[in-house]
Amino acid sequence: MLLIKKGTIVTSENVFVGDVLIDGEKIIEVGNTIKKKNVKTINAKGKYVLPGGIDSSVHISQKKGPFACKDSFKEGTLEAALGGTTTILNYVFPIRGSYKKAINENKENAENNAAVDYSFHLAITNYSERGLNELENIMSMGITSFICYYTGSGMFLSFGELYSIFNGIKKCGGIVGVYIGNGSLLEKRSKEAIKKGLKGIEHFLYSYPENVEGFLAYSILSLAKMVDIPIFLINVSTRNSLEKIKLFKDIGLNAYSDVPIHYLIFDSKKYEEKDFLKFVTLPPLRNESQSQYLWNNLKTSKIDFISSDHIFVDENEQKKILESSPQKLFGGIPGVRNRLEIFFSEGVKKRGIPITEMVKLTSTNIAKTFGLFPQKGTISPNSDADIVILDPEKEWSFEKSKTYPGSPYENFKVTGKIEKVILRGEVIVEDGKYVSGKLSGKFIGRHI
Repeated sequence: MLLIKKGTIVTSENVFVGDVLIDGEKIIEVGNTIKKKNVKTINAKGKYVLPGGIDSSVHISQKKGPFACKDSFKEGTLEAALGGTTTILNYVFPIRGSYKKAINENKENAENNAAVDYSFHLAITNYSERGLNELENIMSMGITSFICYYTGSGMFLSFGELYSIFNGIKKCGGIVGVYIGNGSLLEKRSKEAIKKGLKGIEHFLYSYPENVEGFLAYSILSLAKMVDIPIFLINVSTRNSLEKIKLFKDIGLNAYSDVPIHYLIFDSKKYEEKDFLKFVTLPPLRNESQSQYLWNNLKTSKIDFISSDHIFVDENEQKKILESSPQKLFGGIPGVRNRLEIFFSEGVKKRGIPITEMVKLTSTNIAKTFGLFPQKGTISPNSDADIVILDPEKEWSFEKSKTYPGSPYENFKVTGKIEKVILRGEVIVEDGKYVSGKLSGKFIGRHI
């Protein structure tokens, strides 16, 4: 048994000083004063005791298009563990063969190579009747979320194809996520950029206009409303798209917004710096007013998830693409390690966002939406003992990462440091080091 004593326990609804008793992999008691002899005890006085983080948007050990994510499953999940994320939802992009085959290949890749628990989003990158016929079988495997890309890079789905896919996912009881880019518009804007003589990063930014995101969001949400299927929009970065999600929520659609942490922390001024390539993401970073709007709406519960949208790509490959076809840059920022501490520092400490709201955005809401709750995402009896202990006053800076050299978060100063991370009852991180003698992360089947 393990007893956490006198910590400030935080759930999505409450904050109170108390104790947490763990037996094996589960929490068995939460109370003001738990008395238990002959158990290992952690004194958490003055520290926050939080549910383990859940990252809703992670690309680890993923192969897609011209880019292969450079981190292995082991490397990526070790970084997640150090940052207090105890469950990730990783993307599966079928390269060939059936959806089931792709998922099994990813499960085999992850087995015995994961420091934290994991599940998958299945990306539907092209339309086929055969693929739709597989969806019910995929649901039986514990995969409940399916991603569509209304975009370019060989993943463009027409509106009619999206309609058929939405109906197929609804039939089997899943939830759909959509990245709201647009392939045909991207091509037109890219050609215009060439005519205007734009090159490099200017070409890239021109190809992804900021004001089009809301229009595309409205179109996709309208389709979801027609089919009546729950939907989450991925990489929400602007006021326009967030307002459209709220509009459809108000008329009864189960619609959710997934905002990666980098759209809150960084803005488009980063593209004026010498090392701008490390800030390339899709869609691009927006202007400062958009970042501020997102922060303001975190206080009004209009945003549902804060993810990392973690991607680690080869910078040398990026440079080649930038010189030849800038609109084809495949952006990504490796942030699975940094998400929780940065949000605590910039959101809770600096901007006064309630700590309960942080728990909702980085854990509980994600667990509830994707079929993990109450196993994950809370601190309560019978839940998995996934717990983060955080010192709220520690001031420090992220060091240079061996796993992610050139990370945008290098030397970023924060207040609040994770002291311990517990995965299903085992202390796996202590004082910034992974201390478990094994990789005990496992696949979590989900059911909505």
